[in-house]
Amino acid sequence: MIDYLNNRWDNWVYIWIMRIIVFILLFLGNIKIEMLALTVILMLITDIVFTSYKYYKYKNEMEEKKNILNSLDKTYYVHELLSRPKNEEAAIYYDIMKLANRDMIGEIAKVRNEHNDFRELIEEWIHEMKTPITSINLSVGEGENIELIEEVKRLNDILELCLTAIRIGDLQRDYHLDTINTADLVHGIIMEEKQMIRSKDIHFKVKVSLNSKYKSDFKWSRFIIYQIIINAIKYSDYGGVVEITEFRNEYSYAIAIKNYGKGIPKSELPRIFEKGFTGSKIERKSASGLGLYLVKQTADKMNISIKVDSIENEYTEFMVVFPQESQPFNSVS
Repeated sequence: MIDYLNNRWDNWVYIWIMRIIVFILLFLGNIKIEMLALTVILMLITDIVFTSYKYYKYKNEMEEKKNILNSLDKTYYVHELLSRPKNEEAAIYYDIMKLANRDMIGEIAKVRNEHNDFRELIEEWIHEMKTPITSINLSVGEGENIELIEEVKRLNDILELCLTAIRIGDLQRDYHLDTINTADLVHGIIMEEKQMIRSKDIHFKVKVSLNSKYKSDFKWSRFIIYQIIINAIKYSDYGGVVEITEFRNEYSYAIAIKNYGKGIPKSELPRIFEKGFTGSKIERKSASGLGLYLVKQTADKMNISIKVDSIENEYTEFMVVFPQESQPFNSVS
């Protein structure tokens, strides 16, 4: 109420100056004091009633506008839901805001179209790059020129990360709920990476039931598990062990991936999901710093929790926790 009155103080000053002049003229005209007092009282009552009514109306309008503003995901559309004020000065500001918003929406649409065109160009380029890589893989037999195979595999993984980085913005539209067999998923990844596993003589202990299943998007959940398993292989000692274990309760299903070896320094644990972060270990310097960053971005969008525990030079364990609800976010169709 105080703010409402302060915003209109000049109107009240003008009204009461005019009233004081009228009172003086009435007093000089020998009007009885009782009549003047009664007039003042009636004016005060009228002011209180009228101001209360106007304030109540003003407050309701402000609440309605706040509710509209809070209900919008994109606030630059707010002018479409607000009616044009009857007050001429306010109407001018409304028109200015509407014109500014129209221009801004046009610029946003332009930038979005340019972004989509660029994204399509990059996707096409990545697919073009993958074609000769596939040809090289087919031309090199298993066990032949292992170094070349590893470099080609590394290049293919980088292209896949780039493709994921481009598509992650549309994850919700690309989301399809699947029933996923955990054992099939894990063993598929192990078979895909058998060359790296053999070169480091890594042993897997998979403690997952053959019939274990969970609900999620196969492609995106596989990306998360794949990246973590790849890291577990990379940063295990030669001849090391990678353990994959499942946990289930009433509310969630979890897959734990644990490797023994380098570990992560305690000071670096809070930063492992940062974009471009590779850590201080020498063997991590060749990493892109994108894998775990994209894993975290994907997990957050899918309401998947990732917990990390590590002791340097001993072990690192990632726990991927999938929600039990069938649809992790409301906007997926």
